[in-house]
Amino acid sequence: MASIGHIFVEMAAGRGYARADTTRMIAAWMIRFTALSLLPDLDAVSFILGIPYGAPWGHRGATHFFFPWQPLPVAPIGPRLFAEEGRHVLLTETVVFAPLLLYALVPRRSKRS
Repeated sequence: MASIGHIFVEMAAGRGYARADTTRMIAAWMIRFTALSLLPDLDAVSFILGIPYGAPWGHRGATHFFFPWQPLPVAPIGPRLFAEEGRHVLLTETVVFAPLLLYALVPRRSKRS
């Protein structure tokens, strides 16, 4: 599942990429970019195929790039997302990515001639 960080970053990217100032066009680009952020999680089908989570072709394998360090905690999968660990991750991501959400949602100033 895409985390809050994925969604906030892509909403900001959509707003920045939109060439028109109409709310409809900005929203359409936000949706397109957010949909793109979900693509790496399509590999969750590996669970159905019996491929283990940490295997090279598993959910956290080929489509997720890992550094030797993690600047942000990793969101747990399933019901654990709503347990204490998951709430901590969601709160951390909300605080870290809040500026991008504000950029995405706060109306732009109108251009004066």
